[in-house]
Amino acid sequence: MVVQDIIPFAFCFSIYVHFTFTLTNFNHNPTCLLMSILRSANNQSDLTFQYDNHLSFAHLSGLVVKLLPTNVPISTFFTWKTNCIEIVAFYEYRNPAGFLNDLGNWGYRGNVLIYAVFSIWSQHNLMTTDSLSYLASFYAPIYIIALKLRGDVITVYTGFLHPTEVIRLTEWGIILRKGEVRRAPLFPSMDALTKERWKSDHNQNLYKLSILQSWVHSLLHYDCEDHRYFVSTGIKCFVVHGPLQVLRGKLNFTFAPLGIRDWYTKGFLELWMGYQRENLRLDIGAKHHIEKTLDYFMLYCQKNPPLLTLKISLFFTIIDALIWVGSILLSIFLGITKLGGYSDIAAAFVRVKRLTWFGLLCIVVMIAVSSSYDAIITTDITTPLEKYIVQNIRELLTEFGFKLYISPTRRNTTTWHLSARKLDDFVWKKEILPSHAIYNKFSGAAVFADSIAFDPTSDDVQHVLYHLKSQYTNVTCNIVKEMFYQRNIIWEFKYYGAEALYRNLQSLSSNGFFKLYGTLWKFVTEANIRKHPASEQESIGALENLFVAFQLYLVFIPFTILSFLGELAFCKFYLKILGILQRCKQKLPMPWTCIMSNLENG
Repeated sequence: MVVQDIIPFAFCFSIYVHFTFTLTNFNHNPTCLLMSILRSANNQSDLTFQYDNHLSFAHLSGLVVKLLPTNVPISTFFTWKTNCIEIVAFYEYRNPAGFLNDLGNWGYRGNVLIYAVFSIWSQHNLMTTDSLSYLASFYAPIYIIALKLRGDVITVYTGFLHPTEVIRLTEWGIILRKGEVRRAPLFPSMDALTKERWKSDHNQNLYKLSILQSWVHSLLHYDCEDHRYFVSTGIKCFVVHGPLQVLRGKLNFTFAPLGIRDWYTKGFLELWMGYQRENLRLDIGAKHHIEKTLDYFMLYCQKNPPLLTLKISLFFTIIDALIWVGSILLSIFLGITKLGGYSDIAAAFVRVKRLTWFGLLCIVVMIAVSSSYDAIITTDITTPLEKYIVQNIRELLTEFGFKLYISPTRRNTTTWHLSARKLDDFVWKKEILPSHAIYNKFSGAAVFADSIAFDPTSDDVQHVLYHLKSQYTNVTCNIVKEMFYQRNIIWEFKYYGAEALYRNLQSLSSNGFFKLYGTLWKFVTEANIRKHPASEQESIGALENLFVAFQLYLVFIPFTILSFLGELAFCKFYLKILGILQRCKQKLPMPWTCIMSNLENG
């Protein structure tokens, strides 16, 4: 039993003795994957010796060490199989490209810790380059260890990489080549360094977050976080300004115009908000937060005929069968009784003098009865036209003659156009000007050439329809009820505080914070609609239809009377001509002279 207790003690003592002789001050977590690499052109350097001793220390501690892949990107490494990763890398190159390459593969992981061991001149070379700005874009805790090799003494300088602070390396300890150690405690563990990094993420020390230049003034000079102030300022506060100011207070950063730093344009840091791109690639290190999902619907326009034309045209479609039957029976009666011919209509009564006024009375009575009957039917049927709402896209394409094609003027966006083969039947082209074919304004009302742009989103539909309803009385546009496609409003960013920003964005989205400011923004933008509501037709048009029906018959009654007078005059003139011709037949030598003389004599 005593022997069993001595063996672990001897093993631990051997580790401690080995630790005191060389640079083995690491407090590794045995549950993490340990990887190490030496990047040096000299295989016999002092840094090589420290690398070999670190491997020996890890093996004696029972830790499995994997070689850090040189040219293998993190996308091909199965990091999901690991709980955490600790990397100890030794760099002796004067060019920091090797260190930056390793950071590009592993520095964007939140569960990775990097111990970067440099010789002192390599570390100075690193700090004199512009790579410090590049280092600020990584999320992993980076612990710098610089070894100053001078004679028989190795001085260890260490420092934690704070992206918002200047790296100041402090003396950690001194190691003598002969094995005597002075002031050389263990390096901070992964848990301690991760917590330190989280503190830096959550307190970004007034870090200048680059943002769109047009937003900076509002973000710095307006309190868009205040709901009442947000509404009172109108368009000065955008929907995203309030959440950004909330995040600024939580993470202690401020704003700077985009492009104020030269390194920003190099792609080191990114912050972008807008529509999700179709060719979205999840680059290593870039965070993507979906703020909301927009539903896109197809919009089609119809020409709205004038009210009077619409009612009269529909009135003509109502054919009173009883009127036609009565006319046919009357013609048959005239033919049988020899009072007229079979082809005669009611106006033929004028041929019999004793029935002329009776026939005229019949015509007036029939017109009065028919007008009353048809007016009632017209009132019930021809109510004001309700625009038909298309249920699905297939119905729109087949019934209305539309077809889809992609806009050639836009790239990498889901922008479509509707092309109508029967455009004149649906759109009143003279009413909508080409100036309204603006992508962000009234795209649904844009009619140009033979295409209809239909890019309204769920936030723009009301504005488009209100604009059409209030400005263009002869055009009505409707939204297809079936959703065409969806698009996301997305935040895409990559900078050192991305982990904290991402977590806070998720928290704000889960409690409806973005929805709140989206509703406020919609309330502000719809102020004009509330102040100037579009006029609504309150009546169903029954009296108008009745008036139109009687108008129609008032027009045709004088026409019938004029026709009767014309036929009466024609009959009298025709009978007179027949009498003249009969008398002139008796005077064959000079018939034309006879005719002219009779006409002159009346």
